[in-house]
Amino acid sequence: MAVDRVIDQELAHLASEVHQLSTSVAAIERRLAVLEAALAAPVPVAGATATAAPAFSGAPAAAAGVETAAGPQPFFALAGRTLLVLGGAYLLRALTESQVLSGPVGITLGLVYAFMWLVAAARTKESASATFHTTAACLIVLPLIWEASLRFQLMAPPVSATALGVFAAAGLVVAAGRQSELSAWTVAMSVSIFSVVLAVATTGFVSHAVLLIALGIATLWLGYLHNWLSLRWPVGALACAMVVAVTMRGAAGIEVLPAFMVQVLLFGAYLGSFAVRTLFLGRAVIPFEVVQSIGVIGVGFGGAVYLSSATGANIQALGLLALGFGAGGYGVAFAFVERRCPARNFFFYAAVALVYMLVGAPMVLGLRGASVVFALFGVTAGVAARRVPRVTLTLHGVAYVFAAAACSGLIGMSTAALIGAATAGWPRPDALHMVALFAAAGCALWPVPGAAGLEPAHCLPRRALFALFVWTAVGTSVALLVANSGQADAAWLAATRTVILVAAVLAIARWHHLARLCDGVWLVYPLLALLAVKLVIDDLPHGRPSTLTVGLAACGAALILAPRLLRQRR
Repeated sequence: MAVDRVIDQELAHLASEVHQLSTSVAAIERRLAVLEAALAAPVPVAGATATAAPAFSGAPAAAAGVETAAGPQPFFALAGRTLLVLGGAYLLRALTESQVLSGPVGITLGLVYAFMWLVAAARTKESASATFHTTAACLIVLPLIWEASLRFQLMAPPVSATALGVFAAAGLVVAAGRQSELSAWTVAMSVSIFSVVLAVATTGFVSHAVLLIALGIATLWLGYLHNWLSLRWPVGALACAMVVAVTMRGAAGIEVLPAFMVQVLLFGAYLGSFAVRTLFLGRAVIPFEVVQSIGVIGVGFGGAVYLSSATGANIQALGLLALGFGAGGYGVAFAFVERRCPARNFFFYAAVALVYMLVGAPMVLGLRGASVVFALFGVTAGVAARRVPRVTLTLHGVAYVFAAAACSGLIGMSTAALIGAATAGWPRPDALHMVALFAAAGCALWPVPGAAGLEPAHCLPRRALFALFVWTAVGTSVALLVANSGQADAAWLAATRTVILVAAVLAIARWHHLARLCDGVWLVYPLLALLAVKLVIDDLPHGRPSTLTVGLAACGAALILAPRLLRQRR
């Protein structure tokens, strides 16, 4: 009974203090209303009574004096109210520590006490007061959950993450209702950072990763609905970082299945939200969606691939899933986005599909098997680019051809043939090398209608493709000649490389006016510079008089004839 009387006295004292503060704030509001009414009164005209003039003339001075004196009072009142709120929280803690209240009861009362101030923030008419109430609620809840989790051992990580999630949801609802971005920042960032710290302290990474993903989606949609553009960036980054931590623990054999589930949740929640906004609502893709999609695909899907490799799981299943996502992305881009949504959405979904195709095919077929598929896709995209006037198709065709050349080993073989040592094991082109080379030749030499009128930036993919074709064609030619002749002498190898490079330069310069070679004109002078460098670092150190005669004559002819051929056809 004595304890009950003490509690009643403390609560009565706290209620009395709060009532006094409320009375003081109400008195300040009444005084401000009187002053505003006096300032809004009409200015007296000439001839007004002598008694009225002094009263009005003194009003501004009085008002100014009162405003100067009362200016800091609202802030001090709010700060004092916040301290009283925290004092009540510490009272509950003292009662819990002294075992007047049991641990679960004290924690429950503390949470209820914090939520009461969120309700107060929702009901108050002043934005500053609402922000102070929200901050006070955060200052109550976060230390409370910390001590309940670590000191009293009353909250397991799933329970603490759930409590934080409920509090964050309530706080964000209050912030959205009041249109207060500052309150949303206070709740979201304090809960996010605290969740990361608590996850490290309790090793409850999975539960808090789920919390951060949910908080990231909440801030994402708050940004969509209320135009709060900045808050979703740090929360989304923290969510991805937490999933990375979960993935690394899973690779070490800790909570492997939950790690997969968290990756799927991150992947599905963000990309699903992006799809709802861009497809069903018909909105244009924004920079955050592009950047976060890269992060989500890398952390979610890439993390799943890494985790599968580390744990020995079936990686081909993920490859098939990636191919399915890629096919779906292309289907959405062509069947839905192209007709109903902005053009940038087509580029976005097609780019996502391209990434999934480039990742999924090697996982299912292996690198060399995927090279055939990529060569086929590259030629298909090149044909489609002739029929559909979209630079995206050209870009995808170039990407697939590059992927085919890399996966088949064509780029490596050609590079070894052009710069490798003569004593090394000489590369020999095989069937897959030739498939990739023919795909590059077909796409590079097959002109796109209207290419001459494209902007320079739109011509870059085809110019890069033409450079790839020239490099691999010259390298393959060198490899075939040396392999068939059976000679890998350094001097004759240097001369052979020079002659074939000169032939490529002169061919481009001679027929550059043709549509199929117009993308290679820019290569003439870089190739001439490459020939000059090659003479210094390859022909002269390794050559003999006979081979140097051939190399120098070929380079001299190229330097003389190539510029003339370019001028003649212009």
